[in-house]
Formats: sequence, C-alpha cells, structure tokens
Amino acid sequence: MQMAGQEGEGLNEINITPFVDIVLVLLIIFMISTPALVHRGMKVALPKAVISEDMSHVTLKLMLLADGKLLLDARPITLADLNAAVEKLNRAKVPVDAIVAADGEVTHRKVIEISDILRGYGVADIGFGVEPMKK
Repeated sequence: MQMAGQEGEGLNEINITPFVDIVLVLLIIFMISTPALVHRGMKVALPKAVISEDMSHVTLKLMLLADGKLLLDARPITLADLNAAVEKLNRAKVPVDAIVAADGEVTHRKVIEISDILRGYGVADIGFGVEPMKK
C-alpha cells in the first residue's frame, strides 16, 4: 500500500476555499452597491393610487419652516390636508409614524402643537429630525 503524497500518486484535490471567499466578497459588494445605482437612475413618473397593496408602513416627513409653513415630503400642506392624508391611511389600516424636522427659529410651542395634532390623528411614533454636532 502506498500513502497519498508518495511517488506515483499525486494530489487530486483542488482547494476552492479562496475562490468561495472571493465570490462571497463580490456578492456583498454588489448587494450594497446595487440599490445606490438603482436610485440614481432615470426618474420615472409612477402612476398615482389611493390604496396600494404593498404599503405596509408609512413615514410622514414633516418640516416646519422658520416662516411658519408646514411641508409634507417637501410639498406645502395645510393642517386640514394633513388630517385628510392620515385619516385615509388609518382607514386603509396602514401603520403611520412621523418625523418632524423644525427650523431652529421655530418655537418649541409650535413643535409640540404639531406633535399633539399628529397624536390626535392616530400617529403613535413621532421622531424629531436633528443634525449631529461636529466635534
């Protein structure tokens, strides 16, 4: 009997571990970079729908400007319009939360007023937008 590695018999195995490692690293790189490439692509005018089947959660992005204007997703809105939008989502049984970003000149009273109005509309989770301080 001859042992592997002795004369006459070569090693017939290929180590694929480095190849698998490289493939997994490339997979991770593509998984991270693909969404960024898709979002930078061409703008598409999507059709409007009142209720969509795949809406599982909605985050309202509200901005309070220094001059007192209220913006929802960068569009001017009134409190009545906000009420109608949240009620429509509540009827569709879509969970709603909100992020309120207020200008530094906006009074604390106005921010609390908006958060109270949102809670009255059934929005349970409200976050407040801030910018991190530079050290």
